[in-house]
Amino acid sequence: MFITIVLVVALVAIGLFVEVREVRRNIDLVTGSMNVKTTWLFGLFSTQTHNPSPLELRLKKSGLVYTPSWQGFGQVNYNAFGIETFRGCGSTPPIYRLSSLHTQFARLATDEELVAFVKVMQSGSDDEQDALIRATNKNDKWYH
Repeated sequence: MFITIVLVVALVAIGLFVEVREVRRNIDLVTGSMNVKTTWLFGLFSTQTHNPSPLELRLKKSGLVYTPSWQGFGQVNYNAFGIETFRGCGSTPPIYRLSSLHTQFARLATDEELVAFVKVMQSGSDDEQDALIRATNKNDKWYH
């Protein structure tokens, strides 16, 4: 009986402190698309989900070429009981602030506007990207 209690306490203690699942979120700095990678049991297996943004879908549909630029911006680790053991996040990039307008912008922008947008998001400075996102968010054209 004593050994059983010790084993149960040991298993509960191990379950509380050993991380068995890690969820990492990445965002494409150009389009705002997201990748979520879940790794289980010390890397024994993992799954990855790609959530394309409306902008990525439109660029591909229009045949416009761009190079994704992935950046991690969030991670959550869980123990065997599903309790968070770690939560970390980074700063969100400028493209993240376009989220509420993604669909409208992707649907209504001309190919030329998309090319110009992608050019700034791929190679512009942080200030240029911030200015572009602010201007895009303020443009009445996307609020139809």
